[in-house]
Amino acid sequence: MSKIRPVKKCYRCGNILQVDSPTEKGYITKEILEASPSGALLLCDECHEEQSKENKGEPNVPEDLLRMLKGAKASDALIVYVIDLFSFECAFSSKINELIQKLNLIVIANKSDLFPKSSYPSLRSFVSHRFRTKGLMIKDDDVFLTSLSSLGDVSEIKREIEERRNGHDVYIIGARTSGQTFFLNAFLRGYSNVSTRYVTTKEYEGKGERYMQIPLDMSSTLFQTPPISLSNSILGIMDLESALTIMPKDIIKTRKTSLKPGEGLFFGPLAFLFYEKSNSHHVELEIRASMKIDIVKANDLGKEKTFTKLRNASSLELKIGDLEYYDAYDIEIEESGKRDIGVAGLGFVSFKGDNQKFRIYVPRGVAIYCSRSKM
Repeated sequence: MSKIRPVKKCYRCGNILQVDSPTEKGYITKEILEASPSGALLLCDECHEEQSKENKGEPNVPEDLLRMLKGAKASDALIVYVIDLFSFECAFSSKINELIQKLNLIVIANKSDLFPKSSYPSLRSFVSHRFRTKGLMIKDDDVFLTSLSSLGDVSEIKREIEERRNGHDVYIIGARTSGQTFFLNAFLRGYSNVSTRYVTTKEYEGKGERYMQIPLDMSSTLFQTPPISLSNSILGIMDLESALTIMPKDIIKTRKTSLKPGEGLFFGPLAFLFYEKSNSHHVELEIRASMKIDIVKANDLGKEKTFTKLRNASSLELKIGDLEYYDAYDIEIEESGKRDIGVAGLGFVSFKGDNQKFRIYVPRGVAIYCSRSKM
C-alpha cells in the first residue's frame, strides 16, 4: 500500500525543512525536527535566529487601513506592497500580514537607484526572503525593483497589475515615504478611464489627508490606503526638515572600518554600536547609512562622554533626552555567512559572521534587526 506523508515546511519562509545541509534553505536541527509533535509549527534555523534577534516594536497602523484590508480580504483583492528598499525591514505589521497573507501580492521595491545595479539580483532575493519570514509567501519574480519619481515609468508594473488582478480590486499599501504617492501619480499618466465612474479622493480619520480611488473597470477599483506610520523608525523621532537631511538621495557610499572588542561606532547622536567580543581579534565592517557620519571609536567606559559631545555638536532636532532614553540590545551572531545589523530609517552595517557579540543603543522605540546580508 502506498503511503502519503505531508512535507514539513518552515511556517515563516515556507521552505521545505531538511536536516542534511546547514548551508541550504530550510535547514533545521535533526533533534528538534524529530522531537516535534505531529502538526507542530516549525521554524528553520535561519528564521528562528532572525525572529529571536528582531526587537518586537512594530509601526503603528491606522484603523482605517485595517478596515480597508478586511474589505480587500473579503473581495480577494490584489495587494501592491510598496517598500523603501533602503529601510523596510522593520516596517512590517503582524496585523496587516495576517489580513493579506493569503491574497495575491506583488512588491514594488522603491529606491533601487540607491544601490549599484550589480546588486539587483541579491536585493530581489533578499526582499522576497524578508517577506516570507513574515508569513507572506512571495517569490523573487513577485518583486519589482524600481525608482519612483514624478517622471518614473511604471508601465511594466501596470501591465503586471492588470494581468494579476484577474478583474478584482487593487489595494496599494506601504509605509510613509515608501513611494505610494509617487507610484499613483506615475500610474495616472496615460491612464484611461474605461468606466462611467470618476477618479475620487476620500479623507480618513479627519486628518486632512486624502487618498485616491481609481476606477479600473465598471466594477473594480484601485485604492490608495493610509500609510503605515514611521513610529518605530529613526525618521519618526525627527522633525521633517531633519528627516529630509538624512534620507539618502544618491547611491549609498560604503564606508569601511574595523573594530576591536571593546570599541564602538557612534552614528552622531542617533545610534551607537559596540563590539563586545568575538573569537577574532577584530571585525571588518561595511557601513551604509543615510547620513554623512563621523566614525568615532570609543570603549564602553567612554560612551556617555562621547555621546554627550556628539549630541551637543549635532544640528539634528531629536525628540529624545539623554542616554537613559535609549534602548539597548545585545546581538549574538552564530552564523558564518555575511550578516547585516540595521536600524530602521538609518542604515545598516555588514560583516562576516564569526561568533561575535554586539551591543546596540537606539532611541527608545526605534526598531533594529539582524539578518542575512542585503547585498
